[in-house]
Amino acid sequence: MLGPGDQTVPRAELWGAINIITRLHRGVGARIAIYAACVVHGTNNQLKLEKGRNGDLWSIFFKIMEMRSADIGINKVASHLEEIGKEAARSGFAAIT
Repeated sequence: MLGPGDQTVPRAELWGAINIITRLHRGVGARIAIYAACVVHGTNNQLKLEKGRNGDLWSIFFKIMEMRSADIGINKVASHLEEIGKEAARSGFAAIT
């Protein structure tokens, strides 16, 4: 699924997180694995990011997070297909689509 604007790794990863979070009930917690370190570490820099290059997506991300009542964990992964990801998919805790 292509997101809006330029197609870069950080935008794609952020757009993916936005799509996952919007499909979860606001009271359901989740852990999201993201490759782009700038997205993982960026979640702590709201004001700077909303004014930056990908501010359109960061504004959406932070607005969605404000409406949630359950925690969303965002973790850096070296690859989306690390062994733990494969095990989660085999166990039915995640899907690779």
